Amino acid sequence: EIPTHHKPDSMALISDLPKQKLREIATYLDRFPSTASRLDEERIDQENEFWRLLIRALNRVDRSMCNYTSVQIETLASESLNQKSPSLELLLNLQQMKDPPSLEVFVKCLKEIGCTKALNIFKSATPPRITQQPQAKLELTTGDELLLTCDAECEPPEPQFQWFKRQTPIPMATSKTLRIRRVNENYTEVYVCRVMNPHINDSRKATVFSNFSQVKVYPLNKSSLIQQETGGSSEPSHACPSLNAHPSSSDTIVITRHPRSTTVHHGETVELTCEAHCLGGGPVEYQWSSKLLKEKKYGAKFVATMSCAKHHESKFCFHCVVTSASGASKNSNEAVVTVQPIWFTEQPRPRIGYAGEKAVLICKAQAADPQENITYLWLTSKIQDRNFVPVDRELQTEDGVLSFDNLKDKDRGFYCCQAANRRFFLTSDVVRLDIRLRSDKEVNQVAPVIRVTKQPRSRVLCMNEKFRFVCEATCSSGDYKWFRGSKEIPGETRNIVEKCLVDLSDCGPYYCEVKTEGLNATAISKSVCLGLRNKTEGASVKPKTAAQMEQLKAEEVL
Repeated sequence: EIPTHHKPDSMALISDLPKQKLREIATYLDRFPSTASRLDEERIDQENEFWRLLIRALNRVDRSMCNYTSVQIETLASESLNQKSPSLELLLNLQQMKDPPSLEVFVKCLKEIGCTKALNIFKSATPPRITQQPQAKLELTTGDELLLTCDAECEPPEPQFQWFKRQTPIPMATSKTLRIRRVNENYTEVYVCRVMNPHINDSRKATVFSNFSQVKVYPLNKSSLIQQETGGSSEPSHACPSLNAHPSSSDTIVITRHPRSTTVHHGETVELTCEAHCLGGGPVEYQWSSKLLKEKKYGAKFVATMSCAKHHESKFCFHCVVTSASGASKNSNEAVVTVQPIWFTEQPRPRIGYAGEKAVLICKAQAADPQENITYLWLTSKIQDRNFVPVDRELQTEDGVLSFDNLKDKDRGFYCCQAANRRFFLTSDVVRLDIRLRSDKEVNQVAPVIRVTKQPRSRVLCMNEKFRFVCEATCSSGDYKWFRGSKEIPGETRNIVEKCLVDLSDCGPYYCEVKTEGLNATAISKSVCLGLRNKTEGASVKPKTAAQMEQLKAEEVL
């Protein structure tokens, strides 16, 4: 879970906390991180305890603030042997300092070490609010699946759920979804869900109940049931079977496929499917029901293009009413379609990079409102899906690009990106960035990472004119060396070689060699010639080859 941002009063100090709250914080700091065994595939040891990580985090913020020696740290650790709390002793010592750390710094360090349960103590707790009520009425047949959902939100975002059958708690039913694979007649009852925020002491404010859900389960053979409902009379009933009596077994509707909840984005097409049959073999009719629909929709498949509010997500509930030829009907389970105002057009991809090289992670998103500005925030963690913290802002760009100019071992980990508008945010897939070191053999086999983009050109000039050769390569910073013939030209280390007054000694073949810094990669430009022309004769004496140029130069010297 990605922790939210906390903004306590910047003037408050840790010494302002009551001792009762310190004890509560210490109960979480005394524990091991739940994912310590997966951290870089190392085993759990004492160095992974939360309170030790807190000391290191405070020391990184200000060395003078929490400068504990190894002897003092082991003295705190010995408290655990005496059945005492080393974390509580640490917090009491921090309170008694001459300049105790502020609450803002303390919360920042808790966030850095990933102790989310201690962070929740600083959040202002709010009563739970139910955002999705369970289905009010549900009719099932023996062997069907019972599925009821109740969703709620609160701060901190850790509501506790408990389902009840009438007034009896259902064992192990402590999630927002109540699922029973195969039901029988004993499950005919009223169900309700209790939602509670454990961070509120007042139970009346901390608890809220969902609406009641009436579930009725019919047996497969209902001849005896029909006789009971008709008073035991053998005469047939002329009343409507859908109102006064449950249909006979030949008219029983069995839903084999219920519509499923799904998540789509604004403008995307959603497709819901319901499949059912009648035990008597007769035809069935499907009719879709929702507050969103202004007209009736028929058919086993429901297809529609969804839209939502521009700044926050919207949820729509659908269910299908299946009716037989005799008039018997049965409702499918409810499907919730969540429509999001932001969606990703490009997800980040896993990367394997080499130390010292560049790497880029890209994430692109689109909003329902084209004029709306989307902000991106990259997060990283050493553990997948755990304890994510923001990446350094210098590595991020406003258009969702995370760029590493020089990969280091500390950059190894898991990354994800949050795209947000005014009221809604969406988190991308979590990808892994792995850093490797090249062996000497691999370094020698690496192909050149640079190439010449602008080649110099041959020139024919008159005596005392200016000449200029230019060579450009893909690398931003490289070492340039110019050669005349096979000899290096001293002092020419730029991508340009020039001379104001050319003479006969400057004639000959030229080429440029470019090398990258740190890697053994080289690019060489093509070879060009510099020749001289006689002004009076107007004839060019440019040699066709380097050998002819050397011969001409020797003749002129003689």
